[in-house]
Amino acid sequence: MNSFVRINALVNRSVVGNPIKSKDNMINLIEKSSAADITVFPSLSLMPPSSGSLFSQKYLIDRCKEGFSAILEKSRDMEGYVIFGLPICDCGKIVSAIVVMYRGEILGILPDFSSHENLEESFSSHFLPFNSIFQCRDLRFAIASCDCENMLTTASGLSKSGCNLMIFISYDPHFAGRYQKLFDTARIISQQYDVGVLIVNGGIKDTSSPFVYEGMVCLFENGKNTVFEASSDEEIAVSFDIDGEMLKGRNTNGDSEAVYYIEPIRKSDVLNEIDKFPFVPQKGFMRDVYLDELFSLQVQSLAKRLENTGMRHAVLGVSGGLDSTLALMAAVCAFDKASLPRENLYCITMPGFGTSDRTYYNALGLMESLGVTKEDISIRASVLQHFEDIGHNPDDKNVTYENAQARERMQILMDISNEINGFVIGTGDLSESALGWCTFGGDSIAGFNVNICIPKTVVRLLVERLAVTKKIEGTESYLLDVLSTPVSPELLPSDELGEIAQKTEEIIGSYDLHDFFLYYLLKYGFSPKKLFLYAARAFGDEFSEREIKEKLLTFIKRFYRSQFKRTMSPDCADITEINLSNRNFNIPSDMDIQHILDEIEEIEARD
Repeated sequence: MNSFVRINALVNRSVVGNPIKSKDNMINLIEKSSAADITVFPSLSLMPPSSGSLFSQKYLIDRCKEGFSAILEKSRDMEGYVIFGLPICDCGKIVSAIVVMYRGEILGILPDFSSHENLEESFSSHFLPFNSIFQCRDLRFAIASCDCENMLTTASGLSKSGCNLMIFISYDPHFAGRYQKLFDTARIISQQYDVGVLIVNGGIKDTSSPFVYEGMVCLFENGKNTVFEASSDEEIAVSFDIDGEMLKGRNTNGDSEAVYYIEPIRKSDVLNEIDKFPFVPQKGFMRDVYLDELFSLQVQSLAKRLENTGMRHAVLGVSGGLDSTLALMAAVCAFDKASLPRENLYCITMPGFGTSDRTYYNALGLMESLGVTKEDISIRASVLQHFEDIGHNPDDKNVTYENAQARERMQILMDISNEINGFVIGTGDLSESALGWCTFGGDSIAGFNVNICIPKTVVRLLVERLAVTKKIEGTESYLLDVLSTPVSPELLPSDELGEIAQKTEEIIGSYDLHDFFLYYLLKYGFSPKKLFLYAARAFGDEFSEREIKEKLLTFIKRFYRSQFKRTMSPDCADITEINLSNRNFNIPSDMDIQHILDEIEEIEARD
């Protein structure tokens, strides 16, 4: 279950003309850092590239050998791999190479040049092929030294080894725009090969002529930048954990055996900050771009459905809640895109026994401001008649009381869609589908669902984004009020003050937690214990371990026991990488989950 590997990325000051001082700086950083499974320094850690003609002075190369020997000796007392770059001699020509050592043993030398036959005798016996891999538990890593221009080509070669982490060590000059170029390249590699990409670049307090240098450490995992630190003045020491189970890698050349394998250090803690909202990029420009693209795909998918079916009308139930609000905004934009009048979108609010004034008037206000065809149909009388027909006492507010309302609403929507020769637009989201928080034969039905690939946490962000950007003038105040309204199916009567009494997250738990569980279950197939470990790290400041364990149990039970609803889910477009459409996720509805529940019970959780 614990597949974490700890890495120390250290950028020492490589002193021009003084390899011994450079070595001292390296050892000092090692001693200040905690134990790690892998310790990585930049290229030419003992003698920087700015040394220029000094590389031809044999006594300095000899000092590099002394520094090398000292670090090799230091590694005897260390727990894991040590990786760094240094200059070595190839028939009188000084070249840069990478050394990998473990507990006083040289595991291999990786030259960053093609001709290696004439390496001096002290190193040649340790030569390893370019795409050699090393292993620490589930983490299989390959190492290379190259600049940004050659990273894509180098990564293509490394990927054939079957590694799931590529470590690039370098000592390249810095220039304006370099980080963006480097990040774009690393992100492409990480996404294309399902690997982690770690870059460790030297340049602390180096010369400013003819180049400017800057030390830097960055890590990309599955296309996301999870670690970044840069400095031109202060040495860098960054410790973080990589979960080898999350990085699949792609072995395109058959199974490769690791050159060397070590057992990782046993750790009870996890250093990394784990993002609470893994479905979206972290806050900033990339999140905004992602949300805009996601909404655009919602609009495109619905506009294409209208165009391809030849239908000119659609029906949408609008409750004044988050999901129906997002679906309404997407539907209006889709009708605009398809050059259809908004009046052809029939929007119906259907107040029942639990409908609050707040959601009711938000629904009416949104429909009015958007210029759609608006209808207000109360379901109270028809549901009471249904209760009388089936002999249900309306004072018994059980699941029948709730689901009868949901099914009555869907009957209205379906019948009106027949009247206007249109189809029903579904509003249920990914989180509700995962938890089965929908009525079978009620809101689980639709002709086409625009929200079903989007988790509740992202629905919130999308509605907020639509409000902030004023996507459609006149809707901002309604959208903001919808955002601050508690999530509720509103199937039970309001409280004495007329406020919403039935609050979803008070019943099943925080959607933040459930979406977190869902992401790591679908993306990586995490076990319950691993889900708990990640959630406890991410949400430790909000929930106790006992609460996280309880909600994990709720999630697992509801997730697997609700598969029968997903089997009959509406048509949709797969607009997100992770979703529960029948094309992407298909399991038996009657699978035995007792062993999964037993594993959760084994989790030791503190209050």
